[in-house]
Amino acid sequence: MKRIGNLFEKIVSLDNIKLAIIEASKNKRNRKEVKAVFENIDFFVSQIQEMLINKIFNNSEVIHRTRIEKLNGKVRDITVLPFFPDQIIHHALMRVLEPVMTRGMYYYCCANVRGRGEKHIRVNLSYVLRHDLKHTKYCLKMDIKKYYPSISISLLKSKLRRVIKDNDVLWLLDTIINIQEKGLPLGTYTSQWLANFYLQDLDHYIKEKLRASYYYRYADDLVVLGSNKRKLKKIKDAIVEFLKYQALTIKDTWRIFKVDEKNDIDFVGYRFFRKKISIRKRIFKNIRRCLIRIRWKIDNHKRVISHEIRRLASYYGYIKNSDSYYINSTYMKYIPFNILKKSA
Repeated sequence: MKRIGNLFEKIVSLDNIKLAIIEASKNKRNRKEVKAVFENIDFFVSQIQEMLINKIFNNSEVIHRTRIEKLNGKVRDITVLPFFPDQIIHHALMRVLEPVMTRGMYYYCCANVRGRGEKHIRVNLSYVLRHDLKHTKYCLKMDIKKYYPSISISLLKSKLRRVIKDNDVLWLLDTIINIQEKGLPLGTYTSQWLANFYLQDLDHYIKEKLRASYYYRYADDLVVLGSNKRKLKKIKDAIVEFLKYQALTIKDTWRIFKVDEKNDIDFVGYRFFRKKISIRKRIFKNIRRCLIRIRWKIDNHKRVISHEIRRLASYYGYIKNSDSYYINSTYMKYIPFNILKKSA
């Protein structure tokens, strides 16, 4: 792959930094530190430009927070950085590097990639399960153990130098990556891009060298489909061996199973069967709980608060994109979702 240079000038341009502030402030406009930046935006833009050109930018002190994800119940240690200058600089950097990183990205690598997301996988996976029975007879499902904390910083920097030749950009990337001694922090904007980039070699290895019939990756979750159980076992062994050189290991929960009405593929929040898509059990319970609470409020003439409406809106995608007859017939048809949505 040809290395790309002359990127730093684009990153430090006043227009790029101003747009980065607007991007980074999404859903944060009511915060004091964000309001302070917008009150004198030109001043803060010039401050960031000066930090980068003179190379005096250093990572701010991080705040660690524990978050329990509502959809899957997982406990995450999240790294939080100040809006100014860290979050803004991360967005300014990725506004320029995004096309560089997506250029060699595997088509079905979908986590945190603009224009892809779970829909990109859901539509194709459900289609091939219905129409290509031969090459989707068996499924290999695996995920990487403690992916973000296990990423090798030295190897990541080496990979970046294979595609970027601008020393100023490499300085900025090194500075951001060095925020912690090992691995990438969860929660920062650059981490999600760097984590996808780190596994690009694996994606191409699985499709081009191992010649997997169908392969999908969402962050550190991998699904490979094939016609032969023995071949999938060889692919699994090859992946394990390949990941050793990336300083990564897979969880012991990996499975190879026959895809039928008893054994669905649990992936990106859905359960994929041959002829239908269901919602994952934990997500279904959360949706049901939310709908019961909202329906009770409506029946008792109580006000549905905006937080509950936003949560319902996030769940609505799962309901709409799956074969959820029970939820629609039992709960959704009694809830005026479009009216609630306008009042949020």
